[in-house]
Amino acid sequence: MQKLETDVLVIGGGGAAARAAIEAHRAGARVTLVTKGSFGAIGTRGCGATAGGFSAAGVFATPGWTGQLTPAEKMVTHMIAAPLETAYQNIIQVGLGMADPKLARVLVEDAVATRLTLFEMGATFGEAGLRSHGVPIMAALVSQIKRSGINIIDRTMITSLLIQSGECLGAMGIHELKGEPILITAGATVIGTGGDANLFMLNLNPSCNTGDGYALGYEAGAELMNLEFKQIFLGTIFPTRNMLTQFITPYVKFLNAAGEEFLHRYLPPGATVEECLAQRRLHNPFSTRDQYSRYFDIGIINEVRAGRGTVHSGVYLDRTDPRIPKLNPPASEFWEYRAIDFSNPVEVGICHHCSLGGYRIDENASTTIPGLYAAGEAAAGPHGADRMGGHMLLASQVFGARAGKNGATLARAKKVNVDLKTIQKAEEQISAIPRNGDISPAEVKKMLQQAAYFDLLTIRSRNSLTRFLVEVKKLKNDLFPRLKVNTPLELVDALELQNLLTLGEIEAEVCLHRTESRGPHYREDYPKQDDKNWLKVITVKKLNDKPALDTIALDPSWQSKGDEKLGYWG
Repeated sequence: MQKLETDVLVIGGGGAAARAAIEAHRAGARVTLVTKGSFGAIGTRGCGATAGGFSAAGVFATPGWTGQLTPAEKMVTHMIAAPLETAYQNIIQVGLGMADPKLARVLVEDAVATRLTLFEMGATFGEAGLRSHGVPIMAALVSQIKRSGINIIDRTMITSLLIQSGECLGAMGIHELKGEPILITAGATVIGTGGDANLFMLNLNPSCNTGDGYALGYEAGAELMNLEFKQIFLGTIFPTRNMLTQFITPYVKFLNAAGEEFLHRYLPPGATVEECLAQRRLHNPFSTRDQYSRYFDIGIINEVRAGRGTVHSGVYLDRTDPRIPKLNPPASEFWEYRAIDFSNPVEVGICHHCSLGGYRIDENASTTIPGLYAAGEAAAGPHGADRMGGHMLLASQVFGARAGKNGATLARAKKVNVDLKTIQKAEEQISAIPRNGDISPAEVKKMLQQAAYFDLLTIRSRNSLTRFLVEVKKLKNDLFPRLKVNTPLELVDALELQNLLTLGEIEAEVCLHRTESRGPHYREDYPKQDDKNWLKVITVKKLNDKPALDTIALDPSWQSKGDEKLGYWG
């Protein structure tokens, strides 16, 4: 076993992890960054959601910013550079009472300084085209890290946190290609592993985002919250996966595999397809906050479930009507490079984009376990049930910076001594994986992803969630013990599968507990928002080997002020 000592251990390879590593290093700490895949490899395993390259445009919200904006940013100034108080109120309004007001305040107040620091590192903002979304920001962060002397360990999956006397003292991992374990002791550990996108069959994330951070924290006894809230987007699904924003335009058609329009089948009495699409055009993600837009996503999912979808589990987006404006550069270049041709119908589907839940943190990015910090998509609270566009990139930098700085301060004043019992427990996490069976981890993962897609992602009910829990139990008890693992990569696949199974069970329990619909949490059997009983977040932690749920009112006086001033959000 390789053994390593460091002051601050950062787990993850995306924007939050990279920013945490930089700030910890600047604070004078010895820093080690560990990631799956290759660190800094844009668009591939290890890049994180920040540099996945799934979106044709990037929005970095900077409340209070009065400096220069790119032409693309000027189109959505209300999301990019709103006054501080307006931006704060927008977060609270769009969050539907599920945002932590303290964290929302931190997010807007740190925004300008965060942007200026990124400028100093050479980052650019608001680009559209091939260098898209967070790619320019991540490129600057990677360059900074590689010049800094920060210790980078890639091709390594962290399998468990070292918890001793209630505090985190580092982590255990395994090399993806060599299969060798590594023990890293640290005074502070930062989780920047992103979300759980690969729990679902269709998603807009790199393959490395398998909920590892959530599972690590849950097994360690940390408190998680808001796990029921996801951002769910329309995306192309073949030949490449890409986020589709503002494509639900007038004259566009959505067709099933037989070439038939179908949305009218899923609308409630009195609603029209035109009303449904008009509401859906007001926001990118699926949400229940208005009356009819939800039926767009529900209709697509149900059409696929009924067997009328395409071979890749989607439907067709038809933009061939001559009244629809043609795409111009740089947007057209983005789609051409990704082999998407809108002169013919394109296969699209409903895709998981990002998770709004994660570790419960405070203003310092500290989790409920001393010595453990979280930022980016791994942390909950800066957003709520829904979120404003550009705020996920912003949160990754604001709380990544805070996690790195505060982790460095803690670590430099701390001596770490991990006992043998703690190390042995971490080793058992790896050795306990079955290896001599007859089914591959990839096969079981595919079954889990399909079940989660149809019964856990968009359309939820007691029946669907119960059915999903039965499937998870079957996969855990009947198929997981039969895993066939021949290579280190297959061992990593099995460990990722184990994390996804754990998360599937937790998230289904949380969704069952919330007996209402709020934002992207749609309960078919409880279709209305219930502020009287559910103006509170659900927290979950491991207790007696089971998920223990609790509720906390973070913003008990929240009241809707109407969405009219939000503009296009999400």
